[in-house]
Amino acid sequence: MSNNSLAFRHNEEKILSGIIPTKYKKILKHVEGNNILEVGAAEGVLSLLVAKENPNRHVIGLERHSLRYETSIELQKRWAINNCKFIKGEFIENFHLLKGIDTFIGIRTIYYFLHDTDKIFSEISKNCSRLILGGNANRSFGSGAKRSIKGITEISVSGLNPNLDYAPYQKVGRNPNYYASARGMEEIGKKYGYETELLINETNKIDPLYVGTKK
Repeated sequence: MSNNSLAFRHNEEKILSGIIPTKYKKILKHVEGNNILEVGAAEGVLSLLVAKENPNRHVIGLERHSLRYETSIELQKRWAINNCKFIKGEFIENFHLLKGIDTFIGIRTIYYFLHDTDKIFSEISKNCSRLILGGNANRSFGSGAKRSIKGITEISVSGLNPNLDYAPYQKVGRNPNYYASARGMEEIGKKYGYETELLINETNKIDPLYVGTKK
């Protein structure tokens, strides 16, 4: 279905049959703790894998898109995994889910936070000792035509939502796609008190990955 993510659509038959793409496995090995929250869980593949790996874990996957949320519920039934709960909603309205969480996961997510970046990461920092962020190589390299918008230069038009105000990024000299890059994710982590444990830079074939911890 068209509103499911590209990653899911391109691998749907394999995922439904239990064959997991390598990209999920690479993230999985960096998850620690028994209480995990994934924001932007999409079709629930990663959340379910995290839960499946350790039956003692309690995993929450939060997704705002109805079809992706519905797909995650269907996939959970197919895989018969009981220690994972999916919730449909906006993260800014569900900070209570952070209580008791060890690891926060946000894959291809943080560049959508826009106005709420400081509020969101302040809450994450207060609650979570481990931060896993995944970026988007296409956005970080700036695919598509480029133009200057309100003083921000070199922004990928294909990656912008014309209905949103990008003023918060003007203030810090960044465009939204900067936070899809390894450098941008590490900057966010450091700003909110995390030490870099792992940083994988983007290439034209590999999405960047950041893992931060609090000692």
